[in-house]
Amino acid sequence: MSRFYKYIFLILIELIVSQYPVDAQRQDAILLNQFRLARQYENLGQIEKAAELYLQLYRQNPNSPVFFEGLKRSYQYLRRYSELVEIIQAQLQRNPSNVRLRAELASVYFRNGQEKLAFETWERILKDFPRQPPVYRLVANTMFANRLYDRGIKVYLRARKMLGDENVFATELARLYTLRQSYRKATREYLRFLGQNPTQLKYVERRLASFPAESQVYHDVISEIKKWTHEHPNTLVFRKLLISYYLCYSNYREALREVIELERLGKLTDSKILSGEELFKFAQNCYKEGAYEFAIQALNQILENYPQFPRIGEARVKLANIYLKQNKLKESLACFETIARDYPETRWALQAYLTIGTIALEYFFDLNRAISNFQQVLKQFPHHDERFEALFKLGDCWVAKNNLDQAEKYYRQALNASVRDPKSQTDIRDRARLKLAELEFYRGNFDKARKYLEKIVSPGGELDKPYVNDALELFLLINNQENPEALRLFALAEQRERERKYAKAEKLLRKIIQKYPSTNLTKQALFRLGKIKELQANYSDAISIYRDLVTSDSLGTLGDLALNRIGQIYEQRFQDFAKAKIAYEEVLIKYPDSLLAEEIRKKIRNLEGR
Repeated sequence: MSRFYKYIFLILIELIVSQYPVDAQRQDAILLNQFRLARQYENLGQIEKAAELYLQLYRQNPNSPVFFEGLKRSYQYLRRYSELVEIIQAQLQRNPSNVRLRAELASVYFRNGQEKLAFETWERILKDFPRQPPVYRLVANTMFANRLYDRGIKVYLRARKMLGDENVFATELARLYTLRQSYRKATREYLRFLGQNPTQLKYVERRLASFPAESQVYHDVISEIKKWTHEHPNTLVFRKLLISYYLCYSNYREALREVIELERLGKLTDSKILSGEELFKFAQNCYKEGAYEFAIQALNQILENYPQFPRIGEARVKLANIYLKQNKLKESLACFETIARDYPETRWALQAYLTIGTIALEYFFDLNRAISNFQQVLKQFPHHDERFEALFKLGDCWVAKNNLDQAEKYYRQALNASVRDPKSQTDIRDRARLKLAELEFYRGNFDKARKYLEKIVSPGGELDKPYVNDALELFLLINNQENPEALRLFALAEQRERERKYAKAEKLLRKIIQKYPSTNLTKQALFRLGKIKELQANYSDAISIYRDLVTSDSLGTLGDLALNRIGQIYEQRFQDFAKAKIAYEEVLIKYPDSLLAEEIRKKIRNLEGR
């Protein structure tokens, strides 16, 4: 009994006591104190003592349901079934129509080893109330409490026959069949329930998903649902359940086949149904699970067969993004170009221009195409927050074109523009200052660059701001170099790298290494040279350069980064997981205090068993 009900019982008793004459009140006060003591014993687990007190209370007031329930609980706990039978029978003599007590009596008979008498009692109840659904449920539940699952099933099946309703007690039977591990029968009952309650699809999905992930169970469940979809083709909720169960086991191929059929049937049965909606939901599920090929197939089905689908623009955008995620750049570009053309001045067009420009800049290095698309953002969306991304990208394009003055114009526009959100304003200005500092760095104006950087990394500033780390790295690079000429060469090499003139950048870096071998910049030059070799897909040379850096890096300033790059090359480019693991482990051995340590441990764990 919950604390709330116990509290209510106590209040009721006290209210009754308060209305009696003084002598009666004294007597009832004694009863109340005894009852409280009995409850205390019960709560402390001293059930024998509680039972003695409850028995005294019950004998003094056999009509009290509170005392009867307390004594019944105690006897049940102590398994004193013969005495429990006596008090239940006594209660039934006072109230012979109490069906709940009759069912409880049958349960006590069963626990007392009087099985024949128990079943006879249950049977008499059912015969007395042959058309009362609550009575069937009551009897089945008392059987269920005694692990008589098969008996409980028979009671529910009998109810169906007597009531003339094959769908009644579907969820109760499903639960019992599940306990008996009869998953096909359980599925059948859930389908009965779903047919009567189509809005409960999510509930049924959860119940089926809780079944054991075993091949035989999967086969049984799928077979039963397919049988029902075949027999009831117009009950679309059955096919939705089939799709859901396929997705539980990542059977995207069969799920897609059923989704296509669902779309066809949906249009036939209800002209108001939005054709394409189920395909779109399926594509979203596949996208979340990383099943991109099936998401693509579903989205293409929409584009080809349902041109009136209300969210077709969203479908195009999702398809373009999936192609981009798969690194299918030509397909992605084609999709985004269609979006920009067909949905001008929409949010989708904005995303299309930005993405086309970014792909053109970063993947194809088609600077004119990139500039054209970023300028479209400024032209069509002059007040949108995304314009800042276009400004920064335009600046990057002009840096790549070796026109630093033109790049500066765009970065300054971003610096001087106003933004409603103060935090966004700070982030945008920090990013603009970092970009302007890089320009001055390339020009060799190190003092000007330092002034921009100081505003980002000022003492007492927030260290978790987005651009602090990059600014701090450049700030330290400038401050820690004792040779301005070597630093100018390094800045020029970085600029040539931005222009993708890798041969010229390499020549400048090697000049630093050869001409200024004792400067702090030499190791930075080696590390940058390794990254250029990676950009040229010359991975063996990159590994060799990184190894030289580890050997010469006695202070450990860049050695951990170099070993991490070696590990990444082996893992991602060569798929040599054993050598990747060795490189990662070397980081932990040689540089145990590295800031990369936690990240490296995760990488090693991911490589275990590969």
